[in-house]
Amino acid sequence: MKKLLVALSFMAVLVFMGTPSMALVGTPDAVPGTHVLQPFFLVSIDGKLDCLSVVYDVKGYAGSVHITMYDRKSQHVRNRDIKYTPRGTVSLSIRAWIATFPPLPAVPNPDNPTTAREQLIVDLNNDGVYDHYMGYLTINNNPPNVWNPNDSTWRTTLIDQFDNLVGKMYLVELVAGKAAGANIPAREVAYRDRNLHGGPGWWWEQYTALQYPYDASLPDTDGMFTDYETWTALSYAVSKARENGYNPHQALIDDVVPFPDPVIPFPAYLRLLPRFYLFNDDAENVIFVWSSVNMGSMSLIGNNNPDSWLREVDIIREDESAESITINLPHELNYINIATVLSGMWTPPVGGWVDINFDVTTFDLPGVFPDSFDDWIDVFPQVKSLVPLFAEWLAYSYQSASSPDAELNWGVLYETHRDIGTFLNLLDL
Repeated sequence: MKKLLVALSFMAVLVFMGTPSMALVGTPDAVPGTHVLQPFFLVSIDGKLDCLSVVYDVKGYAGSVHITMYDRKSQHVRNRDIKYTPRGTVSLSIRAWIATFPPLPAVPNPDNPTTAREQLIVDLNNDGVYDHYMGYLTINNNPPNVWNPNDSTWRTTLIDQFDNLVGKMYLVELVAGKAAGANIPAREVAYRDRNLHGGPGWWWEQYTALQYPYDASLPDTDGMFTDYETWTALSYAVSKARENGYNPHQALIDDVVPFPDPVIPFPAYLRLLPRFYLFNDDAENVIFVWSSVNMGSMSLIGNNNPDSWLREVDIIREDESAESITINLPHELNYINIATVLSGMWTPPVGGWVDINFDVTTFDLPGVFPDSFDDWIDVFPQVKSLVPLFAEWLAYSYQSASSPDAELNWGVLYETHRDIGTFLNLLDL
């Protein structure tokens, strides 16, 4: 019984609640936030394609943003600070920023880089030639005023002043007549250890947790808990459950008492559903998949290969023809070049969508309840199937048409729909 309660207590802290006054927790809503995340940027090495990052204050506050550039494997590349004025805008050309880096060596090697540019190079069309720079940005807000936790007005001030930034990104290739843009998400502020109940503890707001040894690799974390919204399947599922009148916290408390009928709620699945379209043989459609962890490097998922985390996905054409393919998602930032994936399979013009599914496959409990989570992994290897549902996932699709006639060129960029399952009880599986 004691070991069961230990296990349940561990799982209980994995559940988090959201506040009705804010956007739906776990979803990269198009609402102002505190810290902006640009999940990817793409700049051509020949300089023709640029990526523009734009954030602006919508509440009349001054401050500064700390911009950090990471490569696909989440290694630091460069950082800078830019001030903004009330209702001001910060615009950044990634191409111009990279132009300040030392040049590429004669024989570049992104697997063993010696320069910042080498960290970013990719062979987008898999022809053996590095053709683009790729990475992602965190744009952290630094408002000038710090609230006083002993001041009863701190909560209003915190929401009002911190959730003040909106983010946009643009892919621009004006010579070819191409330009595309999309919203980029901003994390809303959350509350933790604010003594709102007269002592240490959490307010039921949109905080989140990642209870794995790699939690330090997540942005904006402080130990296991963060003061900012994160976009996980678990946080979204709890938020939806709250809207439906279900309180997972209370369910755990109520169900532990009348043992042996405990409840360990967990989202059943997470699906990324990007759209693709290839206009002609020269067109491209690149799907960018960002995660909060380097999945290939996580020993918990039994891979231990930093360059490989293979997933079988379904790719569905508009006429409902389907193929099962294998994609590789080992890094924080991954890309799927649809033209390369479909080569020899389907011919343009062709459109459809991809079903990238992470789900809870099995979770058999043989009646042994280990004391630590490391032991849980050893006794129940099925727990590894839960790992992706604790991580953040965002995806974007960039479609472009290419032709010698610039009037026939175009580009579109948009965020990918996500489908997140409602709760199931792990102990029923």
